[in-house]
Amino acid sequence: MLLYKFYKYSQFSDKRIDESVKNVTDIAFSEVKEHILQQQAAEGASCANVIIKDMDGKTLSLDVLSGDNSPRFCFRFKETDCDACINRITRTLSGIAKHFPENGIVILSGYDNARQFYAYAQTINLKFSVYNANKFNIDLDEHSLPYFFVLTTDGRMRNIFIPDENDTKFTSQYVDVVKKKYWGEKQMKLVNN
Repeated sequence: MLLYKFYKYSQFSDKRIDESVKNVTDIAFSEVKEHILQQQAAEGASCANVIIKDMDGKTLSLDVLSGDNSPRFCFRFKETDCDACINRITRTLSGIAKHFPENGIVILSGYDNARQFYAYAQTINLKFSVYNANKFNIDLDEHSLPYFFVLTTDGRMRNIFIPDENDTKFTSQYVDVVKKKYWGEKQMKLVNN
């Protein structure tokens, strides 16, 4: 079978292969540009009007989480997003939680059905604060893409990042940069001790 595939693909001319590679590259680059524009459009958006519910069903405004003068590292997804992507990111967050202050990581799910939210929240590591937010008033939330952001102490979204499921190294680099920027090396050493 392997030899057949090699034979089949060797029948392509170099020109067709070059065109195929160029087309794939163009599509990927176009997607990256779109993500950058979406991230920039949402940068600095206020979270004052974003209503969230906790595991007990209590309703509050997202910007309340920033009221204790400590930023929050947030992961936002909706129920329509890729399950495998969400699970992979949740595992990544479990691995890095020890490097953040207590309650420093917040998961903001987007379930329409409260029962689905509660079922999901029960499966999450207790190191995270988990809330359900049906709607963010930003264009980025209209796309089926999970994303990260930092909820700053002024109640705004900063350093928005759409992870690439095929480039986990880049996502790890983003997390490191954000960690150092908002919590600093000194703070991280205090957390780890």
